[in-house]
Amino acid sequence: MKKRGVLCGIGMLAVLALAGCGKKASDQYLLDETYADYVTLCDYKGVKAQKVSYSVSEKDIREAVEETLSEYAELEDVNDRSAQEGDTVNIDYEVKIDGKVSEDYSGSGEETVIGDGEILPEIEGALVGMKGGEKKTVDAVLTEDFADDEDVGKKVSAEVTLHGISKEVLPEYTAEFVKENLEFDSIEAYEASVRDNLMAEKEEEYRSVTLTQIMDYMVEHSTFDGYPKSLYEKCEKEYDEENEETAAMWGMETSDYLEFFGITEEDRKKEIESMVNQELVVGAIIQKEDFKCTEEDIKEFVDGIYQEYEYDSAKEFREDYGDEEIGTAILYERVMNLLYDNAVLEEISEEEYLASQEDEEDAEPEDEEEVSADEEDAGTDGKEVEANEKDEGTDVSADKEDGSDDGEDAGAEGKALEADEKDE
Repeated sequence: MKKRGVLCGIGMLAVLALAGCGKKASDQYLLDETYADYVTLCDYKGVKAQKVSYSVSEKDIREAVEETLSEYAELEDVNDRSAQEGDTVNIDYEVKIDGKVSEDYSGSGEETVIGDGEILPEIEGALVGMKGGEKKTVDAVLTEDFADDEDVGKKVSAEVTLHGISKEVLPEYTAEFVKENLEFDSIEAYEASVRDNLMAEKEEEYRSVTLTQIMDYMVEHSTFDGYPKSLYEKCEKEYDEENEETAAMWGMETSDYLEFFGITEEDRKKEIESMVNQELVVGAIIQKEDFKCTEEDIKEFVDGIYQEYEYDSAKEFREDYGDEEIGTAILYERVMNLLYDNAVLEEISEEEYLASQEDEEDAEPEDEEEVSADEEDAGTDGKEVEANEKDEGTDVSADKEDGSDDGEDAGAEGKALEADEKDE
């Protein structure tokens, strides 16, 4: 079954919306604009960034194997004990608010896994220790995860009936199972493949981390002077469509989704402008480096990737995506290769990187308050720094050397592109 997704450059960002009507010889998938009119690039060769070193442990392999085995698991009825965490249970629950049954928060014949957090925690907790046919009445409080805004905080009474208990039984992990279901001759061969896949996933993930740092630096240190209206409109459309799709996955209207996550109109404009600036940077590099995308490049790219996207033929893949989107992905990948290959990388361990991410998450609210206070106190100084950065960006841009052959292998490198899969 084919999966029509958005072609994505090395797993970092959705393909930039650069495709347009302009068809210049060197950059036929860009807008018909001179990108240097809108952005003065900082020096993009030698940008400092982090490179995460990684490995795959035996624990990682075991977890991946268990995840695969769970796909072949079967549910087995449990009749000789009470329910425990991890069991799948079939239940009815009748919730009363102020003594009246609420159909909105009640359920009949529902199956849930104890511990998955799909129902009110008080009900889920009561299920532990219950046996088939048993009933319980528990008190609970409606929280924002399970209730409409007007009902959050209300105390309720829930009568719970447990009809049946079942547990997940994994298949026996044997050479016969591996050969019959996973098409490997031995457990050793299968686990070697698992290791290779995990290594490839980590390589893509952490290369994406590095490239995100590089792109953030490029946007921060380049100087922007407006943007083409058509480019803003493309980014705006892309941003809004993404929010609509995400809201739909949450079963929400887009306006409710934005309100729930506190996304204001100001936030929306900042995100769109950030997308525009990233695209201006990439487009300017493509034009400066005079990257080209030929018919042969597209053919080589498609031949190397269509099977990963679950297409039956390269022709079908190409017809579905179109040469503009494919050509854009190829040029984008060349820019990413150029930036990565010419960066000055400081190697850090995976443990250090993950710890730094946790620290950032823990400090985020406090940091935002500090930044806000600093911004209020720094008005004049901030303008002087901004002016200096613009001057510096212009000087550096003038000193850059042209030319790089690093992007010429993008057709083959395109295999690293991944799909942002969408429901058909």
